[in-house]
Amino acid sequence: MSESPRSPSHFPGGIPQGAQGADLAFYTIADRYLDDSMRAYPTGSTMAGYHEYDGLLEDLGAAAILEKIDMARRFQAELAPIDPRSLTTSARIDHRLVTNDVDATLLSLSELRPHERDPQSYVDLLGNSTLYLTLLDPGSPAWSDRLASLLSRMQQVPRFLSDARANLKNPPRVMTDMVIHTNAGSIAFFERTAPTLFGRAPALAPRLERENARVLEALRDYQRWLEEDLLPDSRGDWRLGKDLWTRKLRLTLQSLLTPEEILRRAQEQLEADRRRMLEIALPLHRSLHPGHRHTESGDDLINAVVREVLDDVTKRHSTRDTLFRDTQRAIARIKTFIRERDLIQLPPATPRRSSSPI
Repeated sequence: MSESPRSPSHFPGGIPQGAQGADLAFYTIADRYLDDSMRAYPTGSTMAGYHEYDGLLEDLGAAAILEKIDMARRFQAELAPIDPRSLTTSARIDHRLVTNDVDATLLSLSELRPHERDPQSYVDLLGNSTLYLTLLDPGSPAWSDRLASLLSRMQQVPRFLSDARANLKNPPRVMTDMVIHTNAGSIAFFERTAPTLFGRAPALAPRLERENARVLEALRDYQRWLEEDLLPDSRGDWRLGKDLWTRKLRLTLQSLLTPEEILRRAQEQLEADRRRMLEIALPLHRSLHPGHRHTESGDDLINAVVREVLDDVTKRHSTRDTLFRDTQRAIARIKTFIRERDLIQLPPATPRRSSSPI
């Protein structure tokens, strides 16, 4: 899975009313960290519903990456003297979230370095930077502001793609192969989707159309670079190694469980779930196939019985011609169930239901 060169994770913002002592000291730092992170990772801010920095697009130039690393280290040093045991319960939880995010940022930028080894991270950022600006109802009054922000971000796309070219160094071939296809989706957005939105801010439409042409030119040139230059040089290893992967897993899950413990728990749960599937399927199997007894045992028995029951169940689905009738009958059964048990009071009138063409 692609990892963008950090977007803000889930941590608190604001200083709670009445905070004092150690809590106040912590939340003062956390509030600054949140705002600095939102500014440094504006796409993540937009995705989180915070629109103060909608007009910005991530700066992933070499100097900006170093600034982000330095910012994380500064906050790490500020947070270090705070003893979680001195905090109230809620502040202690928030402290763990913030410190985890700082540590994850440092690991990502300093050691995982997706800006150098994962070309998909740039496509993800660019796609999310436009998508989450345009998730609005057609009649929303916010379109003018959002499209002004989209225009601003579009103006930064050539610089953003230039940073990608400068940063990417010997990525794994499988990642470059994938991004050659996914970058086509970014091109398609500006070719087909974006132009249909410009009319929702008529005053900006001419500038949006001009900028859209520049973005398409930059993206198509970037596509050629991916195919002709980066792909032949993509010889890196996608594997992180046990130590780095374990540290990434711990910070991603915010858990001290080891990979071995997680795997053991997952396997135990899988086995328990499969046994439960057999318990549910066996009575149905006896009813649907009387006299049919399986001689298998263990996983083979589970696979055979569950598969036969699932195959039988799929034959009982509604068809295109019966779906509407079956739905009406199901609604009637639900209403009867509710009335007989006096769960809630249903409206006395029965609404008229009619089908409409798709």
